[in-house]
Amino acid sequence: MVSAAIARNVVGAIGNVISFGLFFSPAPTFYGIIKKKNVEEFKPDPYLATVLNCAFWVFYGLPFVHPNSLLVLSINAVGLGFEFIYLTIFYVYAPTKGRKKVLLFLLIEGIFFAAVVLITMLVLHGTYKRSLVVGIICDVFNVMMYASPLTIMAKVIKSKSVKYMPFWLSLANFLNGVCWTTYALIHPFDIYVLISNSIGAFSGLIQLTLYACYCGNKGQDKDDVESKPKEKGKSFSLKQCAISIALAVGLITGVPTFGCPTDAHAANPVLPDLSVLISGPPIKDPGALLRYALPIDNKAIREVQKPLEDITDSLKIAGVKALDSVERNARQASRALEQGKTLIVSGLAESKKEHGVELLNKLEAGIEELQLIVQDRNRDAVASKQKELLQYVGGVEEYMVDGFPYEVPEEYRNMPLLKGRAEVDMKVKIKDNPNLEECVFHIVLDGYNAPVTAGNFVDLVERHFYDGMEIQRADGFVVQTGDPEGPAEGFIDPSTEKTRTIPLELMVEGEKAPVYGATLEELGLYKAQTKLPFNAFGTMAMARDEFENNSGSSQVFWLLKESELTPSNANILDGRYAVFGYVTINEDYLADLKVGDIIESIQVVSGLQNLVNPTYKIAG
Repeated sequence: MVSAAIARNVVGAIGNVISFGLFFSPAPTFYGIIKKKNVEEFKPDPYLATVLNCAFWVFYGLPFVHPNSLLVLSINAVGLGFEFIYLTIFYVYAPTKGRKKVLLFLLIEGIFFAAVVLITMLVLHGTYKRSLVVGIICDVFNVMMYASPLTIMAKVIKSKSVKYMPFWLSLANFLNGVCWTTYALIHPFDIYVLISNSIGAFSGLIQLTLYACYCGNKGQDKDDVESKPKEKGKSFSLKQCAISIALAVGLITGVPTFGCPTDAHAANPVLPDLSVLISGPPIKDPGALLRYALPIDNKAIREVQKPLEDITDSLKIAGVKALDSVERNARQASRALEQGKTLIVSGLAESKKEHGVELLNKLEAGIEELQLIVQDRNRDAVASKQKELLQYVGGVEEYMVDGFPYEVPEEYRNMPLLKGRAEVDMKVKIKDNPNLEECVFHIVLDGYNAPVTAGNFVDLVERHFYDGMEIQRADGFVVQTGDPEGPAEGFIDPSTEKTRTIPLELMVEGEKAPVYGATLEELGLYKAQTKLPFNAFGTMAMARDEFENNSGSSQVFWLLKESELTPSNANILDGRYAVFGYVTINEDYLADLKVGDIIESIQVVSGLQNLVNPTYKIAG
């Protein structure tokens, strides 16, 4: 017979291992911060909260507060160390405002913690009273953390789909709760570890039961726009369902499996799916990003597109040797077009087929011209011809889109919506630069993937809202504008005399409609990639309040970093801010803009017919 002491130590050790994994899970995020030397829009709040939580559990585990709690003390001491490392990294790379925030909160937490320690040690005598007070404080903090998934569970029940809860993270946290609850039950009994984990057990029971009930529901209702990424396919869902049912049945029939705590600071999945790791360099060209973002599924045209895009890499080879590689690219594109032309034509929207065929013929002739350029060994003419051919490809692909592909949620349908694409020219007068007095930036706005965000911007452009406005931020990371004069930080709608705001809008790769009102991290979609990523220099996105997802109004920004700094699936902007366009001409000159440069005008040059519910017409 194994003694209670040995059993307790074994269970506690397993709990330490699982908890270590949870504490370690944000490490990739902070590695990215170190590599970029910039915290970007990262928030330290969850880590500040976890510092205080761990500190109290360390104090609780000391022998003069609660004896026989070495394993509780050890793992929370490790966690406290991790949190201080994370906060130190944040402090080193954060701007002054962020540093002050960290120091202020740590000071407040330190004073509060010190006060509790002094009162406990000087006023309370004996481990019983000390355990009572410190244990209650620890349980209060843990209950607050356990309560965090309640809003997500409410969404699951409402939508009858488990897409909002990260299965593997929930499972890892569940196993963590099982270990520590079992640890608390083994002699010597620990009521305070048991209380918080019992509450976590109830949360875990609900989550696993919800998985068992709804894991087969893919949530494809047209009004349910927050659907599950395709990477979690049918077989994977069935596996999740089977595990969930087994665990839920075990809970219901009395197996002592408690707790599914939500680790508030876990910024990455605990059990990453290696199949979604990047296998190649991310796409950085704005034109390519826009082509791949179109709501079409035609493999034949993509097989023409890819070798033409690969010419960019071929031209990186020095001298005329690059032409041998370009020749292969051109030959591949020609063969793909010849073999797939019938499928390409059949994919054209019926109302646009005539124009699509016309562009296809131009594309075919252009590829032949490219092959002649290569034969003449005229390297200098390749890039311009490639650009022309890709414009034809993009045009053909746009002619494949037959109408707007989905319904915008009812609560947003009366807002200005861009149901398609539009292009604008932004003319900026540049001060204090003898080499550049003014510049016109050409921007493509993507209403297919961000109809509310792009529609809001086009509506403001037609109101001439941005004309005469200054560049208000230019720090080498982003260029930003859109904050009007006066106390308001956004556009004041004359009809309501209130700030007009729009929801956070994100199109997930593989989905048919955007998700609204929540970041992908909040929805548990840690591995999902956005259709419009922050990959390209000149990515355009909607600014918002750091702590309010649905506070976007008129302030917009352009990213000044390419994907070496913010690689796909590893940056902290994707899934947090709504991208709705890319600068496609003169994007490099964004780096020359400074605070005080003036936007002389922004004009819609094409696609205005795609704007519905415009308010600028009502305003006259």
